[in-house]
Amino acid sequence: MIVGPDGKKMITQVIYGENTFEGVKILELGTDEIMSSVRASWEEAKRLVQTGELTVTVMRRKDGSVRYTAKTGIEMLQTNLPKALDNVIFFRGTGKDATDKVIVNGLKMFRQNYWVKGTYVVELLNKMKYLGEYEKG
Repeated sequence: MIVGPDGKKMITQVIYGENTFEGVKILELGTDEIMSSVRASWEEAKRLVQTGELTVTVMRRKDGSVRYTAKTGIEMLQTNLPKALDNVIFFRGTGKDATDKVIVNGLKMFRQNYWVKGTYVVELLNKMKYLGEYEKG
């Protein structure tokens, strides 16, 4: 048994099922295509902060009711920073819980991290060959 940094027991047994190792691929995210998306998301975020157009609003369900966090019971908030729905590179808030926030332009929000959309990475990987794999014929 292993105990994590928070003092909780960690499960160390992993069940692999039918997964098999097929090979290795190396993905470079410094291409012009991805970098143009990085620049566009960054410029939009910078514009929102510098012009005071950055907003933080309460998240709502389809029926209009307010969403609350399960752990703390605090209203869930969202920003108008670039989202995964519209961008390959997007922002996502992070914190230890809903109370762990910073203040930007007078607005309380989670610290924001830059993320790469997972479906984009999978698409790129699917186009690549494994290391050592060559065309046959």
